[in-house]
Amino acid sequence: MFTVVLVNTWRGLPFFAITILAGLVAIRASCTRRSESDGAGPVNRFWHITVPLLKPVLGVVILFSAIFTLADFKHRVHPDQGRPMNMTHLFATYSFALGLQGGQISQGAAVSLFLFPILADRRLHAAPDGPAGDDL
Repeated sequence: MFTVVLVNTWRGLPFFAITILAGLVAIRASCTRRSESDGAGPVNRFWHITVPLLKPVLGVVILFSAIFTLADFKHRVHPDQGRPMNMTHLFATYSFALGLQGGQISQGAAVSLFLFPILADRRLHAAPDGPAGDDL
């Protein structure tokens, strides 16, 4: 299981790092300058300025991470094939095992579409209200 976590981290880290970097670049320098002039230290600036302005970006990054991880098939089907006792299946591998290997296509389709309403609802709630920094 450690190798699966390692491969998943290795595969997703560059995309997520670039996305978060783009979010950091989008934060206006005037926001941090104003907080500096008000006497906020680096820790307070990070928690009270940077993190709130990065929340929309972090929401998208976490959503993509969940989608990529739960839909990953090629790195997951070969190492353990769901063993022991089908405890390590992801939705993609379980759908494949049910639908194509087990011949229960309708159940495999239902498993593969299980996350769609959950992720769609999460995405609608993660949408930002406006450009970053409008409320400052």
